[in-house]
Amino acid sequence: MKRMHRLSANESRGLALALAGAAIVLAYATVVAPYAEIYSSGRNRVAALNDQLVRFRAVLSSEDVIKQRLAELEGNTNMAANFLDQRTQALASADLQQYIKHAVDEAGGRLVSTQALSSDGDSELVGAIVKVGMRGNSETLHALLYMLEGRQPIIHLDNLQLRGLARAGAVTSTGDMLDIRFDLTGYLRSDARL
Repeated sequence: MKRMHRLSANESRGLALALAGAAIVLAYATVVAPYAEIYSSGRNRVAALNDQLVRFRAVLSSEDVIKQRLAELEGNTNMAANFLDQRTQALASADLQQYIKHAVDEAGGRLVSTQALSSDGDSELVGAIVKVGMRGNSETLHALLYMLEGRQPIIHLDNLQLRGLARAGAVTSTGDMLDIRFDLTGYLRSDARL
């Protein structure tokens, strides 16, 4: 049998200090570090919420200014000129169809079709939409867009599609004929009915 070696007093103290240090590191890693991480994460979350609170207070402080500007806009009689006069979508669509017929004729094009579309109910604005099909050349399209640009009430053109008609006899003195399709939208006043 082998005899066990006895540690000297210095070795015993060193081993005791090493074990105490290991216990401290283990306690820190299992107890203190997770709580420190939770504390740090909580502080970051509180800081982010404080930033958000500052932004919300800034928005709230501008509420009176926004309400005043809205009241000015609602009282402005010139704003009414930007909306269609009719009180229903059906009447407004019929009016837009008449307008586009005259505008296409004046621009030198040929109206092929118009179709009133229903407006989606997702918007706060009530819109009258007309799907338009016409024929003309690039100059016709330019003239029509120019007429639409300066018009009051405001109407806008969407989903513009151009297709060349390169058939015999389709070429004019001003260039190739185009099949032109687009949606034309005008907006009714807020008291309008669907």
